[in-house]
Order: sequence, then C-alpha cells, then structure tokens
Amino acid sequence: MERPYVLIAHDNERIRNSLFEFVDRTFDVIGVVVNGEELVEVARVLRPDVIVSDITLPQVDGLAARNRLIGHGRLLPFVFVSALDKEVVRLLSIEVADGPAAAFVHEIDIYQHLLRAIEEVFRGRQYISPYYRD
Repeated sequence: MERPYVLIAHDNERIRNSLFEFVDRTFDVIGVVVNGEELVEVARVLRPDVIVSDITLPQVDGLAARNRLIGHGRLLPFVFVSALDKEVVRLLSIEVADGPAAAFVHEIDIYQHLLRAIEEVFRGRQYISPYYRD
C-alpha cells in the first residue's frame, strides 16, 4: 500500500508526541500542530493525504477546521481522535457523513485501531473504532 502523508493535530503534548511516534512508524508524518488555526494553515501548505486530529482543539475545533478546509476546496480525509462520549460522536459522525471520508477513534482504541482508521479514510471509507460502535 502507498504510504499516505499524515498531518497530526492535538493540543496535549504527551498525546501529540505519542501519536507522532506511533503513526510515523507506518505512515509519513509530514507535520504536527497544536491548534485548529495551525491545522488549516499547515494543511493548505503541506497538502497531507490524511489528517489525524483531536476534535476539541483550541482556537478552532477539529470539525470546524475540516469545514474550513472543505470551503477552501481541500477535501481531505480526517481521523478524529477523541475521548468524547459515544452519543456525541454518533451525532458528529452523521454530521460528517456527506463530506470526505472520516473516522472516529476513541483514545483508548488508538493502538489497536488508529492505523486501520488512517488506511480506511485514505481509501475513501468511513471508520468508527469499537468503543464508539458498541
């Protein structure tokens, strides 16, 4: 499989660094940012294949950043990493269903499901980790 270029956005330094180390073993991480404003700007310049983002980023949340990129004609697949409740993510997954491929991975599922979620959205398919499916 082709190795997609991945941009990571997370405000928690520990999680951000862990995501980078984990994802970069399998895919090519081309950037790491700490807020939604940076996410939009860096994504427009670096043109990643997939974005891995926290939903609740500072300044501009992950969903709003995705919508801004769509507004700029950048139909990028997103993998949202979150600790939000199941009900909230179920509603959000309906909201993003009509756009580019999106995945939701709960933070407890990262090491078992994040890489698969990246692969799935890169291929244009949606993905929901088990925590949010049950």
